[in-house]
Amino acid sequence: MKDTIRSYEFVNGVSQVLISVIYPVLALFLIYEVRKSAKFAAASLSKKSLDDRNRVGRMILVMTVFYVIASAPGGASDFIELFVIVNSLSVLEILVAYGSIMTSALFCLNATSHSIINFTMSSKYRATVKSVLEYGKKDVRVVTV
Repeated sequence: MKDTIRSYEFVNGVSQVLISVIYPVLALFLIYEVRKSAKFAAASLSKKSLDDRNRVGRMILVMTVFYVIASAPGGASDFIELFVIVNSLSVLEILVAYGSIMTSALFCLNATSHSIINFTMSSKYRATVKSVLEYGKKDVRVVTV
């Protein structure tokens, strides 16, 4: 039973650390592709299209930084717990316990802030939200049968 728990903790810690490392690398590749697309847009399309692509690149970068800040401490904490024996009622136990609570809160804050970030940085996201919520719809039609 104890080996199963240790195996789970190991896989959990390693996966969180790997995601925190791989996610920014993939985001950099995505930003590179967006920038390449922006260069194409600068040559053949309008300035608005170029600005939209640059804004998308900034949004990806901001969301990646926030995700890494939110997820890396939790993964590092889980990973460190595998190699360090935490005695009960020690300072390290208190730090790990409260640290996991803080990283969970930070992760939730990050997840909820993504909608705000998207709403402020993406005009297409704003238009979609407005259409879904039917914001500003003044024309109401009633059909009687």
